[in-house]
Amino acid sequence: MASEVNTRTDRMHCGGCRAECDDNFLCFGGVCAFGCIEPLVACTVTDEDGETHNACYNTLSDVNHCGACGKICDTTKRKNSLAVTCKLKECVATTCEPGYYIDGGFCKDYDELNCGSKGKKCVVANADNYCEKGNCFFSCKRGFYQDETRCLPNNSKNCARKANSCEVANAEYECEAERCIYTCHTGYHRTENGCALDTKSSCGGVSVDCQKLMPGWEEGECTDRRCVATKCKKGYKLQDGKCVVFLPPPE
Repeated sequence: MASEVNTRTDRMHCGGCRAECDDNFLCFGGVCAFGCIEPLVACTVTDEDGETHNACYNTLSDVNHCGACGKICDTTKRKNSLAVTCKLKECVATTCEPGYYIDGGFCKDYDELNCGSKGKKCVVANADNYCEKGNCFFSCKRGFYQDETRCLPNNSKNCARKANSCEVANAEYECEAERCIYTCHTGYHRTENGCALDTKSSCGGVSVDCQKLMPGWEEGECTDRRCVATKCKKGYKLQDGKCVVFLPPPE
């Protein structure tokens, strides 16, 4: 049993059975006429010979008719892009120049919250973070040292940089203002390399020789970083740990 067709609108039977309309033609009132089937849109274009004619294009995705007839989608439409496409009638970037990332079809500058790609954050705690050529970098803030990918508080074992120890034998030591500082224990004096034991030849400091410092010195000791005489040479007398010139009483 043959099915019924509407020869006034059916493009396969336009005006009569099996009277098929050509491509891009529709059936209007039984007559074939140019027309496009959705989502295609009829556009007037000029061919290589300079002649104009009608053709059907998908303005949802055609880069030469993106959103409307003749609306070209190319890299000039999206700043800093290397490649584009037409998507849902909008010209969108698919590849960006180095230093830019895609966001909503646009190419945007990298920053510490979008470094190399959208949403890739440069967020090292206790550091100044920055993005360069799509890579994250950081610099630890004052008071912190870098331990691989972290910034940790300075301490006496890691002062301003990892493994930079402030340890000094026979002293109290700490890291302060990015520098190691130390104070020698009682009975020791400061040298170029640390703290040395006080002696009569180095009393309270390098090259502080008690015998040279006190001409009348014959015997004594270094106490609390001070030269203290216990016996003086002839012509001197002992007075409060010092050897002073002995002046005989006038006759």
